[in-house]
Amino acid sequence: GDESSNNLTANDEDATQEGEIFIGTDTAAANAFIVGNKNVSVLAKITSVTNASQDANNSAVPTDISAIGAFKFAAAAHSNSKDGLNDAVLSGVLFSVNATNVSIDASTFKIYNSSSTSDGNKVACTAYNSTTAIAGTASGTFTVDCGGLAANTAIDTVLDQGEDLTLVLEANVTDPSNSAVGAVSTLQVSLNAFNSISNTTYGNASGDSHIQWSDKDTNATTTFTWIEYPETTVKSTSYQS
Repeated sequence: GDESSNNLTANDEDATQEGEIFIGTDTAAANAFIVGNKNVSVLAKITSVTNASQDANNSAVPTDISAIGAFKFAAAAHSNSKDGLNDAVLSGVLFSVNATNVSIDASTFKIYNSSSTSDGNKVACTAYNSTTAIAGTASGTFTVDCGGLAANTAIDTVLDQGEDLTLVLEANVTDPSNSAVGAVSTLQVSLNAFNSISNTTYGNASGDSHIQWSDKDTNATTTFTWIEYPETTVKSTSYQS
């Protein structure tokens, strides 16, 4: 070392400290790899996911066919113009729903872009209890899968560079208060399990990602199942009655 004027030798990887250089460990042991976080380069990027509902928390649970959650997705500005400016294209969003003491017709979940609200621009989604599709009434906690969006011409999920879009989930709330004892009803839609690079499959099984999007230009498409974002859960309005 510089201060001791002694030569430092390579680690012989035993358990004895003998003036050696250890790599990837702070004790006398075998060297180890120094591994940092994985970095991925993209040409288009989703920078934020936020609540876009105009309703205040604790608003009354809506009834009949209503918007029950809304989320705004924003894309980074860039000038990656080879083969056209790259877009971030949402292809799948899986929402978590808490419908405590609330009944919803499971066949009525739809998603739409807030800029195109006609029925022809709404896409049907499927409610699941774990991995089993729900038939009849959905209540309690469950997920709603809105997949195949990029291939569906009815809805626009393309994020141009520097732009944003808002996706709205709607459903038919058949009973906003189904408690036999008058307990409080709660309805809230949230998005979670979307920011981990380790979730490589989109779906509603344990360990799956709840988001799928593509970095796309006129020549290539690269699909991702995570968004780099500090929040693990984004919640829309919490309705209560």
